[in-house]
Amino acid sequence: MPLSRWALSSYTYEGLCTHFSVNEGYKWDRPDPSLSREEVNAAYAEHLEAKAAAYRPAKAANTKRYGDSVVAEQRFVCKPCGGLTFRSRAKQLEHEKRQIHKDKAAGITKERRRMTKNFWCHECNWQASCSKRLVIHLNGVRHAAHVRDKAAAAAKAAKEAS
Repeated sequence: MPLSRWALSSYTYEGLCTHFSVNEGYKWDRPDPSLSREEVNAAYAEHLEAKAAAYRPAKAANTKRYGDSVVAEQRFVCKPCGGLTFRSRAKQLEHEKRQIHKDKAAGITKERRRMTKNFWCHECNWQASCSKRLVIHLNGVRHAAHVRDKAAAAAKAAKEAS
C-alpha cells in the first residue's frame, strides 16, 4: 500500500522527509561517486576549516565574556595570596600547586625563608623561592659571572699578597 495518493514523480521536491531542505548539504558519509577520493578529502578538509573559522570568533568572545563574569563575581579566589582572582578553577588549581602559594598557605614568609637559608646561593648571597629557581640560578649566566668575578678577585688578591 502506497504512503501517498499521488505518484512520487508528481512531487517537486523528492526528499519526502521531515527536515528543511535548505539545511541539506553535501553528505560526507555518502560522497558524490563522480569525485575522486582525494577530491572528497580536500572538500571535506575545506568544509571543516570553514566551520572552524566560523566557530573561533564566537568561542573567543564567549570565553572572554565568561571569564570576565567569573572575575567580577570573584568565584575563584585565593585568600592566602591576598585575594588573587582566577578565571577558572583549573587556573586556581594550577596556582595552588606552585611553591609560593604553598609557602603563603603554610605561613612561611620571605623573612622566615631568609633566616633558615633554604635555597640559598652562598656565592651570590641570593635567596631563591624554591629548589627549581635555585637550580635555574645555578645554571644561569649571572651566577657564572659572579663566580668568575669572585675567582678573579681572589686570584688578584693572592697575586698582590705574594
